[in-house]
Amino acid sequence: HRVRHIAGNNPPRKAFNMWEEFEDGTVRMAAERNDQVVVVAMRAFREERYGELWDQLVSPGVRDRAAREGNPPLGPDKARERFIEWCARWRTEVMTLLNRMSFAFSSNSVIFDRLGPGAVRMRLAPQIKGDFKFRSVEVFAESTPDGDRVYLGGIK
Repeated sequence: HRVRHIAGNNPPRKAFNMWEEFEDGTVRMAAERNDQVVVVAMRAFREERYGELWDQLVSPGVRDRAAREGNPPLGPDKARERFIEWCARWRTEVMTLLNRMSFAFSSNSVIFDRLGPGAVRMRLAPQIKGDFKFRSVEVFAESTPDGDRVYLGGIK
């Protein structure tokens, strides 16, 4: 006897939402895949939502390291403030990279370098010409209570 699976036995998986905007103007951002980090970060830069980007999409480990930097340590608030200033300063250049990379996924023009367990650097293939100040995006995969997520580790 073969077991037949009847539609409806498994509850439908709720569609994953990378960007959810609420009535009060707040946003929930998340990514399950490497390319989604690029898409969400691009929108956050476009809308200048750097604080939310830091709080929700930047890797918790990166945030912790940034807060411990310096002597005395910066602390979480100053680290967040420094990130926001960096984003505002380099907005155009970062958006140039993210925009180009978002198109490059479809033409297999993004090179993936494994940096370690759950860590990947995505960089534009050498044939993509252009005057890019930044050329790579690092992402870190982590398990969360809500499922596997991918976080922004760096833009270099």
